[in-house]
Amino acid sequence: MTELNTEQRIGAFLDAQGREREEIATSVGVTSTTISRWRQQDEYKKEVDKWREHEVALIERIVSRVHAELAGAGTKSVERLVEALDATKNNGDPMWNVRLDAAKAILARIPPVQGEKDGSGARALAAVTLIVRRDGESFQVIEGEATEV
Repeated sequence: MTELNTEQRIGAFLDAQGREREEIATSVGVTSTTISRWRQQDEYKKEVDKWREHEVALIERIVSRVHAELAGAGTKSVERLVEALDATKNNGDPMWNVRLDAAKAILARIPPVQGEKDGSGARALAAVTLIVRRDGESFQVIEGEATEV
């Protein structure tokens, strides 16, 4: 078992990144035939695998961090939407357009559920309709039945 020299280690690093044989050869100062020969050696293959594993672990950490940041942003955006459900003007009158937009955005975030008979996806609250009259009285309609809110 021979230990790899510096050029081989650099070559393995570049190989793990998916670089072309000619590019690796130019970068480390050898011929492309030498790179082909290195690629046949077990120690070189192990070094390439080590660098690939290192890169996969790094990518997984980055993805995990991005997911955590996005989850936090998602939570904050939902909180803002819930606050918008009670939006009012400076004089205390409801801002119905803002409230309606917030309600639509929240309903759009509800994941689909499986239908019982046909297996089609349906939104969990798709049967709920909110009706607001000009006098401010609200009704919700659930499957054709109106109830005062």
